[in-house]
Amino acid sequence: MVHYRSRAEGWLFYSFIGSGGSRLMCSWDTQPEDEDAFAGDVKAALYEKVRAVFYKTAIFPCMSAQKQPLTVLTAQAYLEQERAADFKSEYVNGDVTAMAGGNSNHSEISTNIIGVLKQQLLHRPCRVFNSDFKVRIDKANSFRYPDVSGLCGPVLYHDSHQDSYCNPAIIFEVLSPSTEAFDRGEKFRLYRLLDSLFEYLLVRQDRVEVEVWSRSNQGVWSCTIYNELSDEIALRTLDCTITLAAIYEKVEFATG
Repeated sequence: MVHYRSRAEGWLFYSFIGSGGSRLMCSWDTQPEDEDAFAGDVKAALYEKVRAVFYKTAIFPCMSAQKQPLTVLTAQAYLEQERAADFKSEYVNGDVTAMAGGNSNHSEISTNIIGVLKQQLLHRPCRVFNSDFKVRIDKANSFRYPDVSGLCGPVLYHDSHQDSYCNPAIIFEVLSPSTEAFDRGEKFRLYRLLDSLFEYLLVRQDRVEVEVWSRSNQGVWSCTIYNELSDEIALRTLDCTITLAAIYEKVEFATG
């Protein structure tokens, strides 16, 4: 309730996936009066929460707290905010989630995948993008930053800024302990709303294992798991291949 009340007062909040707690971040130009105003609104929200609980349970047990209207961030407002921000955030139908940074293995794997694919796609009408390029999911009013994505054919940009596109054919996500469940669940559910998507690859960074989800022409998704460095994956959307040895080149797994 404190979060919702404060949003209604005009404050913007970001969720941090896997952070394990809450954090307060201020922009570089935050003034002391801004901090005082925020503290005052939090106190008011806490008072309202206590008051609502007291009246509901102690005096008027049949009363329910009145729902307050919330200000929802539009997709256009998110894009304007994102283009001016110093860090990346994802957007799902009004909710904004700040993205945490990755470790060396995460970076190494993503770079390896892009490097191998780009070499095979030279002089062909195919593109591979890194995690700086957003994917727009119209059916979910969402913007996501895949670790790697690509397609063959024309890029369907979301708008004239050309910083997001709507028609990836393949997406790679490098799994992290704090985001694995999210990548397998909610994120994959949203990606499946993309009519253009036919391959979704989940790459572990703690061991050699790649999970390949493929969609048939009938719309049925099936999964194949690869866990040997000698394994070679055929990527039909890009008409190329990639070995696990190439994906995990120079990746150092933790021991002990």
